[in-house]
Amino acid sequence: MGKPVIFAHRGASAYCPENTMSAFRKAVELGADGIETDVRMTRDGRIVCIHDGVLGRTVSGNEPVRELAWAELSERDAGGWFGPEFAGERVPTLEELMELAEGHDLILNIELKGGSDMPAELPAQVARIVRKYGWLRKTVISSFHHPALAAIRAEEPELETAILYDGHLDKPWDAAFAVSARTIHPSYGDATETMIRSSHAHGCKVNVWTVNDPELARRLIAYGADGIITDVPDLVRQATRDL
Repeated sequence: MGKPVIFAHRGASAYCPENTMSAFRKAVELGADGIETDVRMTRDGRIVCIHDGVLGRTVSGNEPVRELAWAELSERDAGGWFGPEFAGERVPTLEELMELAEGHDLILNIELKGGSDMPAELPAQVARIVRKYGWLRKTVISSFHHPALAAIRAEEPELETAILYDGHLDKPWDAAFAVSARTIHPSYGDATETMIRSSHAHGCKVNVWTVNDPELARRLIAYGADGIITDVPDLVRQATRDL
């Protein structure tokens, strides 16, 4: 097994407002190998880094992201909720994250958000952006909505894709194979040693979310986890440095 990848979940989101350039830059500063982010599409087709489908929790407003044009969304405050020093942060585009990745050779984990109401063009648009920046071999596309992974593989077969799930699956590799994925992203509660080793035996990698307990991260890596997705990449890196 190679060196486990430490992904900063929504950037270094324990220290900066999630899915902002401040969080992404902080992840680099703290030594993360990669960055995990969520993406959605605006009304005019821009791909933006934001978790929630409706504004209010982390971004000012109360409208669905899908109903706003990029010019409108870009004016909203995405940092003030976290602390006054972040007031005025805005929702970044996927292109802005790609440009940061270029400068620091980061691995990206891009999660396609939305279920059956996900815009049909979202997977293809994300694939085009990743291809434009030459990051096909340094990106994994994940989603809880597994049909979106089949769609993005159809658009760009070179992209690594990963099924996300929360809860128990007896044979998660079968769910991955059903959409031509070869990577599995379980929650830490389902990432047992047997599950990880069985996934490897079936040819699948395993990246575990969201692991903020350094000792748990050590145990998961000892089990063979290929990657850890965490809000605290510095603490996980420190705890697993000798493994």
